[in-house]
Amino acid sequence: MFLRLPALRDLDIEDRRLLTRTIGGHPRLIEFTDALLRSRASLKYVEIKLRDLARRTGLDLARDASLETAINQAMLLGSADILLTELLRLLTPRQADALNQIAVCYGAMSPDDLAFALGSADRSPDAITRTDIDRLIDLTLLTPGPDIEMHPWTAAVVTRNSSVELAPLHERALAMRYRRFEQRRGTYDDLIDIPRHLAALGRFDEIGGIASQAVRILPGTLATGAYLAEIHPLLPPMEHAWTVVAELRAEAFLQAGDLPSATRQFQAMYEQDQARAAADPANTQWQRDLSISHDKLGDVAASAVDLAAARASYLAALDIRERLAAMDPVNAQWQRDLEYVRQRIKDLPAD
Repeated sequence: MFLRLPALRDLDIEDRRLLTRTIGGHPRLIEFTDALLRSRASLKYVEIKLRDLARRTGLDLARDASLETAINQAMLLGSADILLTELLRLLTPRQADALNQIAVCYGAMSPDDLAFALGSADRSPDAITRTDIDRLIDLTLLTPGPDIEMHPWTAAVVTRNSSVELAPLHERALAMRYRRFEQRRGTYDDLIDIPRHLAALGRFDEIGGIASQAVRILPGTLATGAYLAEIHPLLPPMEHAWTVVAELRAEAFLQAGDLPSATRQFQAMYEQDQARAAADPANTQWQRDLSISHDKLGDVAASAVDLAAARASYLAALDIRERLAAMDPVNAQWQRDLEYVRQRIKDLPAD
């Protein structure tokens, strides 16, 4: 496919061999290279850097390789970084700023959204224009279409090579996504993007809150389950929000009638809560989380009519909650937790 690109015919045989060997068949690298050639950029600097990398890594560019090997070799050589660096030389500062901002976003946005994220929604002379966006599309850095989108692979390369601080970009992107909901334009992509920005900023507890809101507005259990599965890996297991989302996932399984999957999720939640509570026994939040895990395991055991397992789980929750309630008798939440598990034990049929 790469050899059919018209622009490649302008290179001599040795240059063609170097490029095809190093980029293999990776579609993004093919697009990057073709964009450089169409822009009349000189590839001599690229060739020098690729040869230097090949020498330092001991790779033989003259040897035939499978597509998989070629792609892996391309990544090892850093071909993407080299080609991207040359593409960035073709951008204006305004276009480069826009590219960095788009790269931290995972969902589509409108030109107005981008202008807002860049702080130029007032259409100042420095504001991003459609001509700038079309230039980024022409260089294959954005995907064509009315909305502004970047291929995830390209976004990863751009952010890896960016010299700007990413946190402010995530802050602005987050504000833009919230604004879309305020304007009643929020979509599933925005719901996915918001937790990603929060995770990048280390604001994990807010992800739990967003997830709790999302399950109330998403249509059906399949959409809910898919969404929670998407954002759960963003959370470090030692964060409280990890347990919040794990519980929501298990509840989604229960609503779908999938008791085995719900049980496995509650078991994973219990194991993580147990590890946290053991690591920091004085942390009352971790102790309460562990008691909730016992509760949930008791619920699924009761649903499966495994009364002995249900009772054992409820009693384990009761033990924790009695200790917490004794530590702080005026804590209304802990008193409610205690009464809840006592009622669950009382409601169990006799063995």
